[in-house]
Amino acid sequence: MENMLRNFSKLVHLRYLRIVKGYFQELSLSNIISRFYHLRILDVRQCSGHFNLPSDMSNLIKLRHFLDPNDSFHSAIANVGKLKCLQELKRFEVKGQAEAFALRQIGQLEELKGSLCIYNLENAETGEEANLLNKRHLHKLVLVWSDDSSQAEHVLENLKPHSNLAHHGELWLVNASGEESLGCTTSQSFQKLKRLELLGIPQLAKWVGNDASHVFSLLEVFIIRDCPELMELPFSHSTCPRSGQEMNLTQFPTLRELEVVNCPKLSSFPHIPWTSSPCRVLIDEVGSDFQRLDYSKNNQSEFCLKVVGKDGHLDMSFWNVLAFSNLTELKVLYLKKCPPLPLKHLLVLSCLRSPTIHDSSNVLLNVEAENTGGYQFQIEGLSIDDCSCSGKELTLLLSLFPKLSMFSLQGCGKIRVLGVAKEQTMAMPALSSSPSGHKLEDAHIGQEQEQEQLRGEDEKAAADAGLLLLPHQLQELNISEIPELILQFDSLVDGMAGGLRSIGGGLQGLHFLRTLTIRGCPNFLSSYYSSSSSSCFPFPSSLQYLHLDGVGGMETLAPLSNLSSLKCMDLRGEDLSSLLAHGQLTNLNIFETPKFFVGCGSDSLRLQCLQTDDITKVLAAPICSLLASSLTSLTISWNDEVERFTKEQSAALLLLSSLQDLEFWYCSELQSLPTGLHRLTSLKRLKIWSCPAIRSLP
Repeated sequence: MENMLRNFSKLVHLRYLRIVKGYFQELSLSNIISRFYHLRILDVRQCSGHFNLPSDMSNLIKLRHFLDPNDSFHSAIANVGKLKCLQELKRFEVKGQAEAFALRQIGQLEELKGSLCIYNLENAETGEEANLLNKRHLHKLVLVWSDDSSQAEHVLENLKPHSNLAHHGELWLVNASGEESLGCTTSQSFQKLKRLELLGIPQLAKWVGNDASHVFSLLEVFIIRDCPELMELPFSHSTCPRSGQEMNLTQFPTLRELEVVNCPKLSSFPHIPWTSSPCRVLIDEVGSDFQRLDYSKNNQSEFCLKVVGKDGHLDMSFWNVLAFSNLTELKVLYLKKCPPLPLKHLLVLSCLRSPTIHDSSNVLLNVEAENTGGYQFQIEGLSIDDCSCSGKELTLLLSLFPKLSMFSLQGCGKIRVLGVAKEQTMAMPALSSSPSGHKLEDAHIGQEQEQEQLRGEDEKAAADAGLLLLPHQLQELNISEIPELILQFDSLVDGMAGGLRSIGGGLQGLHFLRTLTIRGCPNFLSSYYSSSSSSCFPFPSSLQYLHLDGVGGMETLAPLSNLSSLKCMDLRGEDLSSLLAHGQLTNLNIFETPKFFVGCGSDSLRLQCLQTDDITKVLAAPICSLLASSLTSLTISWNDEVERFTKEQSAALLLLSSLQDLEFWYCSELQSLPTGLHRLTSLKRLKIWSCPAIRSLP
């Protein structure tokens, strides 16, 4: 290496040079690089601050690509016009009368093909010497003024790019004052512009000019960022209650992307989306009632809308910005701190499948204030997080979704009792027109009035109890972080709002339930152990996936022994050996359960994947013998005690003849792995993650 560095300056035919951080720490390359007259590519993207450009960098007349980490090296090249083969100049700073940094240096670069960014244009007297019209291969052009300049309009008019840029490239205009420069964009050269960005213009208050739709008729992307004084854009055409102006984007038929970020005084926006065709919208930190509005497609090419409101009282005019008629293809909806969405708007969202409501004073709909008769929605999944809705409101809401299969409820403190709604059977008896029939009718009316009075009392009792009744068709249920929530076993009330009735027996009424997750609900099963129905099972036998965490009363899990269809379980408890021996359980995550495998018998188990913290109980010959033919994946994690495996434990592990994946996670004291792992002939993957004390591998 030393000999090579000593003779480095003699490599005059060098074509490619890459300098990496840490190399050449004691060697100055400043005067050496300029001797490589044949150099085509210079890459200093990973170079440290020890590297400085040579003053005669312009000697590299055959240089095509100069790759630097932050574009600062580009702006330091004096007489860059001599590098006639250069294909990209990411930063050029005009420095007044200094010839080495005059705008005419740009004019000599005829091979530019990528990006060209010109800064400090207030120092330029004319733009013609940049000769942009002849740069037909540019893909991106950035023009920046740092200060006000009386010559800005004249310079900009003479910086007309080649027409190819309008067809295929990007043009950014950035000006400290903004108004004069943007006002001169009526030039014919911008009529084919497809992308326009206004970035960091602190004094821009409005965009003057009334013919923006004519000038930018082919605009596809419009981005505005960091313009704190901006209050008006040239799309204004009519009056809206809040700002006095409303943006109209129907004049821009090709616009497909709108982004407005950090413009706190701008409160006027177009109806979003302005078209039913695919488009993207991001509005964030502006002067309207909403904090953020994001409309785009997700990774599954589904249309998604996220709306975040601001703190404070918001009325129904909040929704006026949305053009619901153009949201018929919306699949995913996320609302946070928003007022209730009226039923008439939700009804338009015919493709909506999975809304999420977070941190709102009410749920998705103000169902109690509206006549819900006749409404049937196609919602399949619903998530309610940290909302102050009552059990009655939420019960009514769920009754409107006959196809609801997934429901998630988190942090809703007003919900204190959970039950299952009885399937309704509505039947009206035929009434006779005879006198006796009228008597029957009178008796029937009286009976209805009495039932109505009783139902009202029942509804009040249910509301006071915070009762939520779940629809019977649910297949997936997730409940988390509601400390006071209990599961209903005995009938709490006879009826519920809207004719809904509750049934006892825990969640047994959810005959189609496949997945159940309960987290952070310590009292969830308290009524089960104290009720007369404790001999019944709280969950339906249809369950296949069960996760219980932070649920009290789990000293024994005998109440779960009916779950014969269970395939995957993640919980803390014990005495569940019957599920392993006689059920369908194939995937198990089990922690803090030293007695879990006690009494497993002698029959082989069907378990395929196991994650546990219990090295002592699992890596024992009797247990590993039962798992030998089925277990393919074993993860030992979250153990802070074991330092090394005993001979008996290593030998037991070798009994797992079907094991293909072995992983160790977060075992802070573990110093070595079990011995003899090479004898596990089926093992394909070994993974060690966050085990800092490991000193050696087998």
